[in-house]
Amino acid sequence: MTNPGAFLDPRRPREPEHSGRSASAWTLVSWLRPVRSRLATGVHRVLAALPAPWVASDWAPTFLIGCGRSGTTILGELFGSHPDVVYLNEPRYLWRAVDPRTDVWSPNPHRRGARLRMDENDADPIRCARYRRVFWYRARLSGRRRLLEKTPVNVFRLRLIRHVFPKAHYLVIHRHPLDVARSMARQPGWFSSHGAFRWCQLRELALADGFEADWLDGVQTDLERGIVEWTLAIGAIERDRPDGESGRVVTVRYEDLLRDSRGHLERLARHMGLEPNPRWSSQASARLLAPKPGAGPWPSRWHPRTLERMHRLGYAPDGSTQDVSEGA
Repeated sequence: MTNPGAFLDPRRPREPEHSGRSASAWTLVSWLRPVRSRLATGVHRVLAALPAPWVASDWAPTFLIGCGRSGTTILGELFGSHPDVVYLNEPRYLWRAVDPRTDVWSPNPHRRGARLRMDENDADPIRCARYRRVFWYRARLSGRRRLLEKTPVNVFRLRLIRHVFPKAHYLVIHRHPLDVARSMARQPGWFSSHGAFRWCQLRELALADGFEADWLDGVQTDLERGIVEWTLAIGAIERDRPDGESGRVVTVRYEDLLRDSRGHLERLARHMGLEPNPRWSSQASARLLAPKPGAGPWPSRWHPRTLERMHRLGYAPDGSTQDVSEGA
């Protein structure tokens, strides 16, 4: 079934190669994307302001949490293909509709007080109610039973999410920091252009996390910046996520997901309260292909914070992965 709420989402899959659309037409579509984004933000501001007294106090979405370039996108797309799930892929317009400070991507972030890390102090009762309404309306418009949201920056906003949605569930995915950082380094603008603002924010978080100023001054490459970002993201997840005993958090490593795709997808689906769907799990697991092994750049040094967190997740500095017990 086509998602009736899809028209509210300005993000679309990347234009496929040989799609038949002319280059000029695709350029026009790309040029119109910011217009569509502003329109979507406006529509969601209206949804956030609409009364919704019938929203159950225990209703909440599921959040897909992980450092950027850790496999969040492919995992979200796989669940987005489930007939009972509406998947919101980085709905920046939705967050921005309630609080412009969540927008660290658009130009002039300083003017609106944007920042990476946000917590319960950034959501007063009015904002909390608006967040709940806009998420609830998106779920209702879709006609699906479960709503899954993915925005990688949310690793630094778990305390905000927990405050707004006390009953939310979480899918947490990890990936080896070398693969994450190499992928970040290949992305144009990840730490330049608008990404320069993010690196300034990450540096502040790193200082608060125990990184030394002189050590950070020696970070010169995007690979090294990516490893710092991974370290901070893992620290934020470990520190701010709900207790594993709550039963609302389930964790998977990207490497394990590739090794046993069907088994892990079915485990994650059960966590979301989805009914068994062998056809979906079979088709979804078939889409997961192990990446081709290849050499890449190596960091000149590792910070002790990074090595500690790598060890807990079963990751070694040589790029290998060891078995660890399953997360909650």
